[in-house]
Amino acid sequence: MFSPFGFMGTQAGGGGNDPDAQAFINATGISGIEATAINTLVLDLKGYSIWTKLKVIYPMVGGTATTMKYNLRDPQDTDAAYRIDWVGSNTTFNSDGVTFPANVADYGKTYINLSGSTDFSIETGSIAVYNRGYDPTIGTNAAVIGFRSLASPTLNCQIFINSGSFNSISNWQGAGASSVGALSGNNGLLMTCRTGSTSIENYRNGVLEISNSGSAGALINSVRDIQMLIGAHNRTSTPGAVIPGFPTSANVAFASVGDGLDNTEGANLYTAVQAFQTTLSRQV
Repeated sequence: MFSPFGFMGTQAGGGGNDPDAQAFINATGISGIEATAINTLVLDLKGYSIWTKLKVIYPMVGGTATTMKYNLRDPQDTDAAYRIDWVGSNTTFNSDGVTFPANVADYGKTYINLSGSTDFSIETGSIAVYNRGYDPTIGTNAAVIGFRSLASPTLNCQIFINSGSFNSISNWQGAGASSVGALSGNNGLLMTCRTGSTSIENYRNGVLEISNSGSAGALINSVRDIQMLIGAHNRTSTPGAVIPGFPTSANVAFASVGDGLDNTEGANLYTAVQAFQTTLSRQV
């Protein structure tokens, strides 16, 4: 039965936290309402059967660079667990999440790399971020998370936002594919998703707003050794290099990367994440 406070899933320790939630709580040292919110988020994602589809989840809690580096799916302090290395000294960490400085290339290295990875599919996938705010004076193409290969054919795997009324997302695409268009806004949960060889979908707050098609062949052929960044996108054609581009000023309160999600799963992800943010009094 669904509870307004999350799925009442099986918990460890006779009423204690879910073991995956507890591992994250132990790693970060969070407590109180944040620990409660994390436990409910894990139970909700499992109840919706999307927990295992999200390979990386950054809840952005604890208020410090240390607590916000951990991956909820695997809270180890290692590159292989996709913990974030924060680069730069102008990024702000507090109870609202992580806020990146405008026009400054501060960013986080996620160590998420599609090339040769067994965790991420090339033909399908999803990236999502919960954006609480954004400085529109920085102009266009502020990348919140992702990478872009500059070698031909290009590969885009990113979410970015624009100033004014034109607010866009771009995603897993190869040469000749386009999935950029106007959304109803640039705050809340933004998700870009590839669910098949020709299906590209962009969501805001669980609602499908843009769909397009792309070439899976071009996508596969253009995969290179480039890792995702958060707070900018990695804009390079040099294998293994980190060259941040289009820095953002977004206030990020959640991010995830994983398998492609269908319409129902996209809506359920929003429901779970919005409940999480509401518990922490930072929902938009």
